[in-house]
Amino acid sequence: MAVETFSNAPAPHLASRAVRDWLETQAHVLAYWREVLISTNESDGLIEVLDDHARFLQQAARVGEGHFPSCQ
Repeated sequence: MAVETFSNAPAPHLASRAVRDWLETQAHVLAYWREVLISTNESDGLIEVLDDHARFLQQAARVGEGHFPSCQ
């Protein structure tokens, strides 16, 4: 199966940096929602899930060459 390419896709040498930037941005978004949940006294369980996911995204953003940590 062929991989579809897009004319606005970043150059191959910039793609990994773009992905790491995106992952880091998503971690910041999760931090925002965590603060919202804390301010509204929401479930600690949901906050823990956001914390775990934010840590995963931050770690993934720092990893190079596509060797992402296992999701297990």
